[in-house]
Amino acid sequence: MKRAWPHMHKLGGPVLVMFGLSYALYAYLNYRMGSIRSMGPGMFPVMAGGTLMLLGFVITVADFRDGTREIASEQGLLRSAALVLASIIAFAVSFAMLGLLPAIFVSVLLTSLADGRFAPARYLAVSVALSVFAVLVFDVMLGSNLPLFKLPMLS
Repeated sequence: MKRAWPHMHKLGGPVLVMFGLSYALYAYLNYRMGSIRSMGPGMFPVMAGGTLMLLGFVITVADFRDGTREIASEQGLLRSAALVLASIIAFAVSFAMLGLLPAIFVSVLLTSLADGRFAPARYLAVSVALSVFAVLVFDVMLGSNLPLFKLPMLS
């Protein structure tokens, strides 16, 4: 099946860079930044926009380095999109019922199934790394009251 725009997939990275840049710039110009110890309302949007720009740049470089990459089938793309959406919903539900760390594991497991090349050891390592990062950021650095674990049968 021949596609109308065969190189359309190469626009994803630059589009992410542009969205990230506009998001970060808007937040920087319109909200107070604060400092790392006392974050203002603009700190998170600027950091999120910067992360989006970085990811877009990495995707752009990878797309232009690997010019022969095969475009996934539409059925594969729909399956992946459905699994990513399911992981977001599962994160919200499992966070409310079980806490942050189990929600991270559930979400990473579902998104790993969207990849198509399921590698349990790699995704277990990603889950552990994200869990450690979440504990460091939310519990240690920010001192938030997010529940790391909830035991529903004891509530």
